[in-house]
Amino acid sequence: MSILKEYIEKGGGNWAKANNVATGAKVTIGSVYLDDESFENQSYIVVNGIYDQTGEEVKVRLGIQNLRRVVETLGDNEAVWPNNKLVVLGTQEYPGLGSKGILWGAEKAVQQSQI
Repeated sequence: MSILKEYIEKGGGNWAKANNVATGAKVTIGSVYLDDESFENQSYIVVNGIYDQTGEEVKVRLGIQNLRRVVETLGDNEAVWPNNKLVVLGTQEYPGLGSKGILWGAEKAVQQSQI
């Protein structure tokens, strides 16, 4: 496989960024994995999901602070995360880095009752 194709398949894609999400927006979780290849000198938990506002597939990179907030709601077993939601709590400026990041939380999916 060419390195370009491998990069697109493993590391590319539609990443959620602070300039393309709205506070309160949600991502329905599809899958969760540890990405130790896409980011220089850093591993992140990555969520593949659907951005509910547009129906588009999106990837969400979770650093340790965001991961802690998500684990408080969804627990530390990522196998049960699919179909639950990540929620944009807001954005945060990182002046030292000259960038902005997304603050993520989570909410459990509403269970449909069987009648």
